[in-house]
Amino acid sequence: MDSKAKKPGGYHAGHRERMKKRFLADAPDNFEDHELLEMLLYYSVPRQNTNEAAHELLDRFKTIRGVLNASPENLMQVNKVGNNTYVLFRLVREVMRRYEATSDKTEKFDTAEKIGRFFIEKYIGVTNEVVYALFLDQSFGFVECKRLFEGSPSSASLDIKQIISLANALQTPNIVLAHNHPNGIAVPSSNDINTTLMLASALDMVDIRLLEHILVANKKYVALVKAYSDKGLLGEY
Repeated sequence: MDSKAKKPGGYHAGHRERMKKRFLADAPDNFEDHELLEMLLYYSVPRQNTNEAAHELLDRFKTIRGVLNASPENLMQVNKVGNNTYVLFRLVREVMRRYEATSDKTEKFDTAEKIGRFFIEKYIGVTNEVVYALFLDQSFGFVECKRLFEGSPSSASLDIKQIISLANALQTPNIVLAHNHPNGIAVPSSNDINTTLMLASALDMVDIRLLEHILVANKKYVALVKAYSDKGLLGEY
């Protein structure tokens, strides 16, 4: 008999333990959305591979927020997702709601300085170029921050259609883009500036506002929209 079959859950039990240990040892930002959902499903789908279900949930509902807000009827169209998962997701949402209700964090992202400080912390210890999108509500309150891409030490990709799709899924009218220069020089390239202006124009066409594009390097930041856009979107919103 296969020795793996003797253990409860077989191979996947070992995989789950490895994922949990990695989550505790690694930076949470190093986990993709589907990996976080895969782990969350451990607690409603016992002794099965939940990776495919996590991918299907994101394919259907686009974001973690969309997954957690999905109706039970829509959720249960996904393989391996049943009533236990719906209860778990509702429980997570309620815990999150009460957590936010008792939080002292009331700061709005209404200046370039506040946004810059937020992203400086995101990039501490990061050695590759990483692109983030911060999605804000009408009052510049936090909705979600997503890591969009991670590239080589000198480049990362940008998909405007993906950014627009996420903004629509989250129903957010305001976006902040951020990327880093791992070489430690907080000086924007001509490509950084052109990308900022192109993205601002593309988003404006679909009634989404690029509030800022933050460049971070060596614990410093440059607010590209404020510095280079003739629209003057920032300063004070």
